[in-house]
Amino acid sequence: MKKKPMNYLFFLSMAISFTASDSLQGAILHVSGDAEIGGDGSSWEAPLSAIGEASALAGSGDQIWIKTGTYNEAIELVPGIELYGGFAGTEATDEFELRRPDLNITTIDASGLNTSVVLGASGSLLDGFTITGGVAPRGGGIACFGTAMTINHCKVVGNRAEALSGESAYGGGVYCTSAALTVTNSEFSNNRVSGAVLLNESADVGPFGGDTYDENGNLASIGLDASDEFGGFGGGLYLSGGPFVLENLDILDNRVIPDATGFVGQSRGTMGLRAKGGGVFVRGRVNVTGCEISRNEAVTESIPATAICQGGGLFVDGEGTVRRTFISMNSAGYYTSGGAHAKGGGFLVSGTGAFSNCVFSDNSVQAYAFNGGWSDFGSGGFGDGDLVFTNCTKEFDSGSFYLLGSASFTNSIVSLNSQIIPNATVKFCDVTGLLEHFPGNGNIDQEPRFVDPENDDFRLRPDSPLIDAGTDVMLSEDILGATRPVDIPGVGRDGPGAFDIGAYEFQLADLPTPTPTRTSTPTATPTPTFEDLIGDIDENEDLNELDLLLLAMDWHRVDVGEATSQWGMKTNLNDDNRVDSLDVLIFLNDWLRNH
Repeated sequence: MKKKPMNYLFFLSMAISFTASDSLQGAILHVSGDAEIGGDGSSWEAPLSAIGEASALAGSGDQIWIKTGTYNEAIELVPGIELYGGFAGTEATDEFELRRPDLNITTIDASGLNTSVVLGASGSLLDGFTITGGVAPRGGGIACFGTAMTINHCKVVGNRAEALSGESAYGGGVYCTSAALTVTNSEFSNNRVSGAVLLNESADVGPFGGDTYDENGNLASIGLDASDEFGGFGGGLYLSGGPFVLENLDILDNRVIPDATGFVGQSRGTMGLRAKGGGVFVRGRVNVTGCEISRNEAVTESIPATAICQGGGLFVDGEGTVRRTFISMNSAGYYTSGGAHAKGGGFLVSGTGAFSNCVFSDNSVQAYAFNGGWSDFGSGGFGDGDLVFTNCTKEFDSGSFYLLGSASFTNSIVSLNSQIIPNATVKFCDVTGLLEHFPGNGNIDQEPRFVDPENDDFRLRPDSPLIDAGTDVMLSEDILGATRPVDIPGVGRDGPGAFDIGAYEFQLADLPTPTPTRTSTPTATPTPTFEDLIGDIDENEDLNELDLLLLAMDWHRVDVGEATSQWGMKTNLNDDNRVDSLDVLIFLNDWLRNH
């Protein structure tokens, strides 16, 4: 089972969060879908019938409370107002904390209106809504043009950005440009960027989208073509400007798939169709914390043109800081009769990027060009600039990172493309078959021993060689928000700098609880009584330093029969025919629970 960052699940965060101002300022307007004609919005007894009507009447500092239901409309916010969904329609003005957006679903659905669902405004807040059914060239769900606003506890799902002929499409879920945006505790899923794009001969990017190669045929730089781009960008979110804050978000199953129906009769290699940022596209500065970015795609299909597909999960052109985030099962790819390339199944960063406590799993690049040149790089991720990875986990079997420029890895589990070795600094990492290139510096090449990698559980088992094998990197928590570091005495490095390698820090609570009765297969049992404690080796009903000394005397004995102390049969606490760190962990578990 995949372990998600703390306070991450959407509905849980909505259910427990009742964040109103300590002192309400301005008026409160009430909206109910079953309102009778003539209401002024002053109470639930006299509500307005439409959200847009209330927004037009509100001013800066006012709040609009919306009763549960589905509202088939598109709304335009005004600066400084706060919209809240999730009300049952009975709450008094001093009972904001009774709001339950997880139970009282409030949906704004613009189906059939062919426009963005919400047009943002500076200083406004959108909290507790499902936003769906929007269709627009920019921002099918929410569009912010030069306006800084906040989105909280929302589901933005099933919206589309569709390009008109000769244009590009941006932001299936959200489009925000020339402004700052903060998005927290929300979900962006099943949004799409598509449409018919007619390109012209002036959009000449060549068969590889402006990439350059060295004399050995290795990729030297990528062509972003920031100006004069055509295609689709940002399946879930398109963000340009910033700074942007994305915190505790599910960004799932979004897709960028532009359609090149206007290419008929055009020659291959004279134009380029882009698909970038299947989950998120950022041009500027972004901070991402506690998110899951999964199953997003930046793809093109069956087009007679050059295809450039980049950043299946996350695309950043600028500065990206990513913390405590899962990036998994995203893809960038194409199926084309023209020249094509795909880069960065999980992410593509051009500029600077810092990743900490992140997991990269099962991302991919997929390429098929049956009538032209093609290239694909970095199924796990692609970087062109300065990238830093700290306490990250890159699943070994899901492809490598391809990084140009400089790259630094510390306390991480990584697999690296051989081309980037000269550009990478690697310290206290578990590398895959590349230890000869990174000798010393605390690096190892060993099986991490994850709990259940087949089900995306990349926590460390108690016998993992990565426990306490890292170095001090000044992080105070792991991907789940659990304490980091946790020193396990007798394992790896001891002391305050005993960090684990990878995104998860092994916790004392993860220590196994042995059965009091010796069996060939230990099984977990409820906490034993004192007289049944396994760690009481000399059986004097006193768990103390003498028991630890007896354990030390038999340290690293493989066959219990070789034990030198008279307590030899007792020091092998887990009956695995060896006295090792697992026995120390079992002893420590008993000690901590009874002292």
